[in-house]
Amino acid sequence: MEKTQMDEDHIVDFLKSKVEIWCFPRLLRELYRGTQNLQALLTEKLTVYEAGKEENKEQISRKVRNWLGGRNQPANREEVFKICFALSLGEERSEKLLLSTVESGIHYRNPRELIYAFCLRKGFDYPQAQGLIEDLEQTRAPRSSLEHQKLVRQTWAEESTQYLTISIKDEFRNIVETEELKKFIRDNQGVFGIHHNTAYREICGDAGVSAEGSF
Repeated sequence: MEKTQMDEDHIVDFLKSKVEIWCFPRLLRELYRGTQNLQALLTEKLTVYEAGKEENKEQISRKVRNWLGGRNQPANREEVFKICFALSLGEERSEKLLLSTVESGIHYRNPRELIYAFCLRKGFDYPQAQGLIEDLEQTRAPRSSLEHQKLVRQTWAEESTQYLTISIKDEFRNIVETEELKKFIRDNQGVFGIHHNTAYREICGDAGVSAEGSF
């Protein structure tokens, strides 16, 4: 028993000396390419993003200190996206941060996150992304989960199975202008849910529809 304990202690000591823990603050510092102080930059940018909301600069500053001190991580995907914009990480490095922090990268079949990906790629800031989202919400794009589900079901009935195999991400790579993005989302709004749920639908049938593709 004593020998087993010694072996376990030896393994723990070895791992502590060899394994590098990629905590959230270290990951941020690795991905950030700028020269400004991370805490000051994040506090400044997030305060702008949250203007008019409940959080004030002091609260945001405390939250940022906790992130960079490794005491906690962002609470949700939206917070992570705000960090990506604040640090100008771009699309590729934002994907890495999302994968490491909230378990999945950018949801390219979610119109909202598709807009975020485009804006990160183009170097736009978070308020510009929000403006694009608002523009599209004022068009014929579905405004509710129920409306989106109805549109998805209708598209299943009208579109060929060949169309369902189109890769949203591959098409998205070719989009370089804002108007192209708007048209792409409007034209494909009804199939985002299909692309995201095709495999689930094969197992569960139409009852397996989700509204994750909606705004």
